[in-house]
Amino acid sequence: MKKLFCFCSLIALSLLMTGCFSVEQPGEAKTEYSLNEIANIDFYEITLNDVVTTTHYQDVPPANDTYLMFEFKITNDDEQAHVLSSATNFRFIIDDMTYTDLNHNKDITIQPGESIMYQVIYDVPEEDHYQILFYSGVVSNNIAFTTK
Repeated sequence: MKKLFCFCSLIALSLLMTGCFSVEQPGEAKTEYSLNEIANIDFYEITLNDVVTTTHYQDVPPANDTYLMFEFKITNDDEQAHVLSSATNFRFIIDDMTYTDLNHNKDITIQPGESIMYQVIYDVPEEDHYQILFYSGVVSNNIAFTTK
């Protein structure tokens, strides 16, 4: 009888432990997105709508291999206005080299609930894929948009 009690106790304990381990734990938030995926970061909803490569921008050939143009739809979901700038909110890096947005986007204020189309353009070497980082303004909070 004692063996049966121990056996049943072991089964019950293993079922309880299995149940505990199968509970979904909250994972880390998604930080990498592709074309047309909606990302939510802090008070922004941001979507990479289009990526275009071209060999001419303002009738000037690129110093590197190609011009790369990213077009984003950015919505301010907060109750207050926020300022967006390509210099502070976007980072484009290839092989440890940071590239500058050729649009030199000045500060743009996005009102609560407002959506804007925002374009950044970089003169870059040709690669198989690209990744651009978006920083929401909170120092440690950023997301990446990857193209293929």
